[in-house]
Amino acid sequence: MMSNISSPLNQKGLEVCRKLENELGKDVYYYLYRFYGKHPSKCPICKGQWKKDEGKFYNYQCDKCKIVAHSTPEE
Repeated sequence: MMSNISSPLNQKGLEVCRKLENELGKDVYYYLYRFYGKHPSKCPICKGQWKKDEGKFYNYQCDKCKIVAHSTPEE
């Protein structure tokens, strides 16, 4: 499932992001598609607190793991 960070597709996407970071010398964030839930409070990789921002295309950001995601109000 695309919303599962452990899926082979997401793992490959994270790998590609890290390679791009190395080539570009800039932060590259991976967008976790359809990370739905009732206001998830922790990053699915490091279990740290999300940085929340309702004003952007995504609602959740983890700077440590370099992923962003969104959720819907009552999934």
